[in-house]
Amino acid sequence: FDLDVPVDSAPGRKLFAELAAELLDTARPGLYNQAVMELGALQCVPRSPDCAACPLSDGCLAYARGTVAERPVKRPRRESVRRYFNYLHIRCGGRTLIVRRSRRDIWRGLYEFPLVETAGAVDFAALQRTERWRELFGGFSGFRLLDRVGMPPHVLSHRVIHAVFYVLEADGLPAGDPGLLAVSEAELDDYAVSRLTQAYLEGAGR
Repeated sequence: FDLDVPVDSAPGRKLFAELAAELLDTARPGLYNQAVMELGALQCVPRSPDCAACPLSDGCLAYARGTVAERPVKRPRRESVRRYFNYLHIRCGGRTLIVRRSRRDIWRGLYEFPLVETAGAVDFAALQRTERWRELFGGFSGFRLLDRVGMPPHVLSHRVIHAVFYVLEADGLPAGDPGLLAVSEAELDDYAVSRLTQAYLEGAGR
């Protein structure tokens, strides 16, 4: 059919499903499907198809038009974006700080520890110099670094999250960002979190 509709798009999936249903030999569907798979395995392969030996070449529009190498059409792949999340698990007298994600982004509506996103991997000293750190905690500096937990890359569609959880002990819970919520660490299970945060909590985070 020499169709230029991407097979991995919604319109393409609908169109090809309709064509498949229209062409199906309803009297012998099993034999027909086996023949189609055989054709796709031996002649009509993705690279270097054997058009000369193909029993359907006389009626193939792509062969007639010289577009075999361009079929099937697929949407261009989006490159994965790497993001660097630095979470701050602050402990003070059995309490900690969490915040709800409200921006139009991944995990909207879920809770997480205060986050400083950076353009690349940074150390703790550089993290404390970021503008986001100042937004979160103002001039509060009563933190002691207890641990640094690096997580395996967390792969989402078109995103790879590189996350580090910093475990901090604080002299008090800073009141900087108004979105910060102080909760008991024992109550963390009552809040919906991302799978990434859950993996941390089930590992080294408790």
